[in-house]
Amino acid sequence: MSRAVSAQVDVGNLSLAGLGQFSTILAAVSADDVQPMALIQLQNLGAAFPVSGPATIKVPDYLNRFNSTRIERLGITVGWRKGDSASLMAQSSGGQAVSLIAVCLSNIYRDSVGEILHSLSAGVLPQSACLSSPMQLDQAAGLLANKLALIGFGTTLAKHICRIHEAYELMQLSVPSNLLEVCRKEWIAELLGTISCALRDEKGQVQIRGCCGMGYIYPLVVTLFSDDCTVTIEKLVVHQGHLSCSISVEIIASMQDEPIQVLQTQQISSVTELLCTSRYEKDDDVMHSLITADFKWKGLIPALLQTTFQQFNIVCPPDLIPVVGLCVLSGADVTYVYTEGAKVDKTRSNTRRFPAKYLLGENHRILMHQRCETILNTNLPNEWPPYPDCLRQLNDLMGRLFTQEQDGSANSDKTPTMPSGDRFMISVLDIIESAFAAVFVNASENATWRQRSQANMWITPGWGRPGRLQFPLSSHLLWKPLFDIPKPYLIAGSNGTSTLIPWRCINLQHEDLCQYRGMELIDGPIKYGNRYHYYLQDFSSRFERPCPSQPSNFVSPLMPTAQGIHSDLSFTVSERTHTLLLRTTMTVSGQKIDVCFGDCLDRLVYLDVTEPCEHARATPLKDEYSQFVQTASVEAPGPPKEPSDTISIVQTAGNPTAQLLSLSLDSAILCHYCCLNCVYEQARSKGIRKIILA
Repeated sequence: MSRAVSAQVDVGNLSLAGLGQFSTILAAVSADDVQPMALIQLQNLGAAFPVSGPATIKVPDYLNRFNSTRIERLGITVGWRKGDSASLMAQSSGGQAVSLIAVCLSNIYRDSVGEILHSLSAGVLPQSACLSSPMQLDQAAGLLANKLALIGFGTTLAKHICRIHEAYELMQLSVPSNLLEVCRKEWIAELLGTISCALRDEKGQVQIRGCCGMGYIYPLVVTLFSDDCTVTIEKLVVHQGHLSCSISVEIIASMQDEPIQVLQTQQISSVTELLCTSRYEKDDDVMHSLITADFKWKGLIPALLQTTFQQFNIVCPPDLIPVVGLCVLSGADVTYVYTEGAKVDKTRSNTRRFPAKYLLGENHRILMHQRCETILNTNLPNEWPPYPDCLRQLNDLMGRLFTQEQDGSANSDKTPTMPSGDRFMISVLDIIESAFAAVFVNASENATWRQRSQANMWITPGWGRPGRLQFPLSSHLLWKPLFDIPKPYLIAGSNGTSTLIPWRCINLQHEDLCQYRGMELIDGPIKYGNRYHYYLQDFSSRFERPCPSQPSNFVSPLMPTAQGIHSDLSFTVSERTHTLLLRTTMTVSGQKIDVCFGDCLDRLVYLDVTEPCEHARATPLKDEYSQFVQTASVEAPGPPKEPSDTISIVQTAGNPTAQLLSLSLDSAILCHYCCLNCVYEQARSKGIRKIILA
C-alpha cells in the first residue's frame, strides 16, 4: 500500500523570483515601511504574553478595521488600508498581544518603545529569533500603536489615577506624590519578562509592591492582564481577576521613598527579589509620559484635567468640569481674528477684527455648545456669564481646592507639597485653550487626541489669561488637536492615528466660502500610493501675488460678474522622502499659473465678510466710487500698489473656488449678500483694499 507523499521546498535557497509567491504580504509590509522580520519577531514575542481582559476583545476589530474618506479634488484619501501590516498581526494571538503591549508602552515611553521591546525580546525569545534592531522594532510597534490608539490608554490612565485617589480618600490617608514618576526603560522590560514567565508557569506568581511609578504599573497591568491580576491599595482590593491571581500589584504609600519590589515565586521555597536601581528616568521630564498619551475624543477634557491634577498630587473635583466648559464658551465670545488693513501712515496700520466664533458659521453658538459638551462629557447650560465671571468661578473653586488639600496635609504626617498657584493655574488654562481649539473641530467617531509637550502648548500667547478683556486667534490654533506648531503651508496633517484637514478641502465646491471654516479630524493617516503618510504640504512656497494691470478699463456702471475666474484647476500630488507635496495649477486666459493652495487655506481664516444690506445684489457701483476701484481676476487679485487708495474688486461672482484662490497676504473682504456700494463703504471704513465678489 503506497504512502502519501508531501511536497517539500528548500526555502533556504529561495531566490528573489521565488519571493514573488509572497507578494501580497510583502507588498503590505513594504507599504508600511516596516521590516518583515521585525513583525515576525514581535509576533513571537506576543505569543509569550497571554493577555486578557476587556481591552483584548477589541484588539482584532481595531487592527482589522479599514475605512476611507476621499478628498476628491486633492487626489488623496484618509483612513486605514485593507490588509495592512496591522491587520496581518490581528490574525494571530501573538500579534494581537504584542499590539496591545505596543500601544500601552507607547503611551508611557513614546520615543523608547523599540529599545524596550528589544530588551524584552532578548530576555524572552531565543537568540536566533532576535534579528531586528531597536529602530526596526520601533517602526513596527509604532504602526501597531497608531492603529490601536483607539484603545485610549490616556483615558484609561486617568480613570485609574482617580480610583487611587478615591481609595486613599476613603481610607482618609494622604495620596503619595510620586505615583507618576516614570520607571526606567530597562526595568520595565525586565518586569514584563518576569510577568511573562509567571503567566506561562501554572504555579508562577509575581508580586509588585511599592509606590513610586505605580500610577503607570497599575493601568498597564490591568489593561494587559485584567483576568490574571489583583490590585490592592493599602490592602484595599480595587481589582480582582476572575481567572487567577498570577500578578499581584500592591500600592503602599509607606514605600514611596523605596524602589519598587518585584517578587517572582515559582516554588514556595524559592523567592527572587529584583530591585530597580533608579525609580525614574533621570533625563526625562516627569510630565513626558502623560502628555504623550492618546485620549478618546468624548470626555477628553476631564481626562486631561485628571492626569494634570495628579502631577500636583491633587484629585480633580467633578464640579470643576462644567466650570471649565463655561470658560471655553465665554472665552469664545471675547476671542477675535485680527488682521491689518491699509496703512494709516508710515508706522501704523488700520487693524480690524471679527469674532472668531464666526468661523463656525451662522449656527456657531449651537455648534460650540454641542462640541463642548462632547469633549467634557457633561451637560452645560444654554446661557453662560461673561468670561471674567467664569474665570472668577474657576479661581474660587481652585482656591477652595487648595485650602482643602493644605488642611488635609496639615492633619496628616506627610509634609504638604502644594504647587505654586501660578504654575497650577497655567496648566489648567492650557487645557482650557486646548478645549477651545477642539470646538473648531468636527471629530469622526474613532478620532483620538494625542497630548504633546507642555512646553510648546502656547500657540496663542496669552489666550485665556486673567487681566485681558479679549484674546487673539491665530490660524495655527486650529491645528492644535494634532500639532503644536504646524508645518509651513500644511494642507493636511496626521500623527499616524488621526488626520486633521480643513473642511474646505473636502467641500471645495460649496457655494458659501465662509459658511463654515472649521477643521475635520478623521480616523486614520493620509493614504496615497497605497502607503501611509503624515503630511500633505504645498509644493509652492508663499509668494507675493501679482497686482492687477493698470488701469482697468471697465464699462460703467460696474456690476458683479464672473469675468475674473479661472478656466481650469488641477491638483497633482508627488511623494517626497518625508512628506507629500501638492501642486496646484490654474489656467487663466490661456496661461497656467502655480498657486500656493496652503496659503489660500491659511488666509481663509482671516477673510472678513460683509454685513448684509437690503439693496439688490446687481446694483451697479456709483460713479463717485468707480474712480477709486480697479477690477481684477484670480490671476492677479491685487490690490494695486499705486495709487495706495485704490480698491481691487476681484470678479469671481458665483464661483467659491475662484474666491478661495483669490486670497493672499493682503487683507480681503467677501461681498456676501451685499451690493457693490455697501461693500465698498465697508471696505473703506475698515481699511481693506481687496473685495472678493461671492
